[in-house]
Amino acid sequence: MLVSAVVDPSAFDVAYFDELYTIQTVDFLKGIQRNGILIVDAENRLRDALVEQVVSLPIKPQQRLRFLIQEILLKKKSKRVIACFVSLNDIASVPFLDLAYHLKTDTKTDALIVGKESLETLQSDRRFNESIIPLSEYRDSDFEASRQQYENKIGPIDTLLKTEVDNLVIRSVRFTKWLRFFDPQIGKGNNTSRF
Repeated sequence: MLVSAVVDPSAFDVAYFDELYTIQTVDFLKGIQRNGILIVDAENRLRDALVEQVVSLPIKPQQRLRFLIQEILLKKKSKRVIACFVSLNDIASVPFLDLAYHLKTDTKTDALIVGKESLETLQSDRRFNESIIPLSEYRDSDFEASRQQYENKIGPIDTLLKTEVDNLVIRSVRFTKWLRFFDPQIGKGNNTSRF
C-alpha cells in the first residue's frame, strides 16, 4: 500500500544535518523506497533541487543519502517518483516552498516534508496543518505510522470494512498511468466475445 509525499528541498539543507537528523532522513527515504511515492513537479524543479541539496552535504551523511536518492530519484524508470502538474502560472519564478505546498494541495498527497525554517514560514502564513511534517520529527509522525500500518498491518481483504477496502484501492491506483487486469479464465486471449 502506498503513501505519498512532497518534499521541500530546504528539508535537506546542510545546516540541519547532525546524526539524529541524518537518521530521520534515511528512515524517510527508506520508507519511500518500501511503500511510498514521492511527488515532484512536471518540470522537475523540486527533484533537481533535492539532488543538489544532497550533493552539497558533508561526506558522511552524503554517502548514506546519495545511494537512496539515486535509487529513488535518478533511476530512469523509477516507480517511486511521479511528476504532476501544478496549477501555477509561472513555475520558474515560484519559490520551492510555495511550489511544494501547491503541489501538495493540488495532488492531495498524504504529507509535505519540510525543514525547520519552512515550517515556521508556513505557520506564520497560517498555511500549516497536520499533514505538514518537519523532517526532524518524521519518525514520530502520523505519516510514518500510517506508512508502517499499510506496509505491515493490513489483514485479509475480506475481513476489512468497505470503506477500508475503498481506501486501499484508491491508494493503490491513484497515481497510476494505466491499469492492467488479468482474468485467469480468459487469460491473455484477444477474443473475449465468448465470455
